[in-house]
Amino acid sequence: YVLDKSNFLNLCEYFGGCNITIPTINELEILLNGLLLYQYIDIDRLSYEQAIANITLTENLRDVKESYHKIKEVLSTYDIQPRT
Repeated sequence: YVLDKSNFLNLCEYFGGCNITIPTINELEILLNGLLLYQYIDIDRLSYEQAIANITLTENLRDVKESYHKIKEVLSTYDIQPRT
């Protein structure tokens, strides 16, 4: 009842036979704030204190910092170039 027929069929087409986990709203907020920290610190070159002040925390700062470090670790293994 959450998806209409077309979107449900798309979901089955892409993920049929796979086990997937849908994040909770809290997990999604942690990930998004971790990505924001990455943007502010590693791309915009803000200080850690400025970056923390710029995000709206509704969850545990420790979890957001862990997410940031995992994101940084994963992204460090890729050579990402801007589109031209």
